[in-house]
Amino acid sequence: MKTIHKYSVSPGCNTVEIPVFAKFLHFGYQPDQGMQVWALVNTELPLYPFTIRVIGTGWNAEGLEESNFLGTCQTSDGLVFHAFERHLKEAVSQ
Repeated sequence: MKTIHKYSVSPGCNTVEIPVFAKFLHFGYQPDQGMQVWALVNTELPLYPFTIRVIGTGWNAEGLEESNFLGTCQTSDGLVFHAFERHLKEAVSQ
């Protein structure tokens, strides 16, 4: 079944188990739950460990050249964060 799910992330590297072939839709901040990533997923497909890296403005962004930009959000205390996703090409070809 295809549905939209949200996944909690925090600053730094996050490994999140999400059904393979997920389509990332949005990165945002919810005051009561923190930073979240929303994705369109097929719940009938196997889970895959996606790497989502969250960095603040001015932080080291080395190694993000081949990552997919998911979005930018601002927290309730005014900090701005940016999320990037990178997955192994082998999982996509299976």
